[in-house]
Amino acid sequence: MAKLYTQLRQEHLDLIQTTRSLRLQASSAKIAIEERERLEREMKTKNHELADMLQERDRALHEKDQSQGRQREEVEKLKRELLLVLGRAE
Repeated sequence: MAKLYTQLRQEHLDLIQTTRSLRLQASSAKIAIEERERLEREMKTKNHELADMLQERDRALHEKDQSQGRQREEVEKLKRELLLVLGRAE
């Protein structure tokens, strides 16, 4: 009877240890899942920020191109006027 009790007690202690181990693993897995979800949210946020920055860059480049085009047109206009004035002056 004592031998059976000792065996059952040992099995019980082993089960308790296994349960603790499983709880620790489950806790670690839960923490890892939460961390992964947090990182995914951060990555989505960064992707949105990057998309906004790219859009702003493209808008600024477009404005720069338009401004340079207007400046070229103005320079050409002034050159034509200068040539016209020089032609009259001769």
